Amino acid sequence: IAAGTVTLTLTTNDPAGPCDAATDQMTITINPVATANAGPNQTVCADNATVTLAGVVGGAASSGTWSGGAGTFNPNATTLNATYTPSAGEIAAGTVTLTLTTNDPAGPCGPATSQMTITINPVATADAGSPQTVCADNPAVTLAGSVGGSAASGTWSGGAGTFNPNNTTLNATYTPSAGEITAGTVTLTLTTNDPAGPCGPATDQVTITINTVVTANAGPPQTVCADNATVTLAGTIGGVATSGTWSGGAGTFNPNNATLNAMYTPSAGEIAAGTVTLTLTTDDPAGPCGPATSQVTITINPIASADAGSPQTVCADNPAVTLAGTVGGGATSGTWSGGAGTFNPNNTTLNATYTPSAGEITAGTV
Repeated sequence: IAAGTVTLTLTTNDPAGPCDAATDQMTITINPVATANAGPNQTVCADNATVTLAGVVGGAASSGTWSGGAGTFNPNATTLNATYTPSAGEIAAGTVTLTLTTNDPAGPCGPATSQMTITINPVATADAGSPQTVCADNPAVTLAGSVGGSAASGTWSGGAGTFNPNNTTLNATYTPSAGEITAGTVTLTLTTNDPAGPCGPATDQVTITINTVVTANAGPPQTVCADNATVTLAGTIGGVATSGTWSGGAGTFNPNNATLNAMYTPSAGEIAAGTVTLTLTTDDPAGPCGPATSQVTITINPIASADAGSPQTVCADNPAVTLAGTVGGGATSGTWSGGAGTFNPNNTTLNATYTPSAGEITAGTV
């Protein structure tokens, strides 16, 4: 069989008489079996599914042809080491089996076949979710990561803050660090595990924008006098606020209540009441940060008043006068002056007794 041939001789018996025995020969040719080896099974990743085939034919076979796939062979299906690119359907199905068939050699030996299977692993996928915007006064973010394909898990990285319960939880809550809050942004990366086989891990990123808190400061309390009660306001705003509006007063704002340093003139009722509280409210900026408010109280002191009493006339032989002074408004006390005489008990007593000096008695008036 190995030599591929054998010759057999047929010899008759030697018959009685003068005739010799006869012989004849016949040759058996043993054709080798055709062989086909499609090569080992291969595993590839769906994002790079092209395979270099490793077909081998032998025995009586002199060529082979690939079949069984819906994809493409390059340069053709009769090249034993062709590259095969699976079809979209085969990639989706995750497998394709190719058959290598030899030519049908002359003689009694038929063609041979061999199969190999290409396993197409799905690509690992990572989705870190949509960008999110939060406010600096409540910056915690619920992440929305997901993994797919051949990936089974994912890990968050890239942040200096904290993940709760941990950075391997796809929907973890992330609290930015103080530095990230100050910077106003942080980008987190979601990386899948490295699945078994040829497909590598996948990554995706999400950016968290941290808007600064809106601030409003209506300025320090102010105290004015009722006879000049107009106040220059000193409002300021900050963060992502772009404007502010005054409210809460019945008076007038000049030039208007949208001017942070407007001049405010209290109403007659507010002057009479002695106080008014104004509120500065910022605009409501786009995003998660709401408006801010701040208040300032204006105290309006009443005007001080003094009444020295009605004119009095006395006789020179008894010139002492009981004064009848009164003070009011914002005043709490009074002091007498202008006389050369004496006040009893003193010149800070509103109803003191005043005794004119000799000069004032001679002059007849004080």
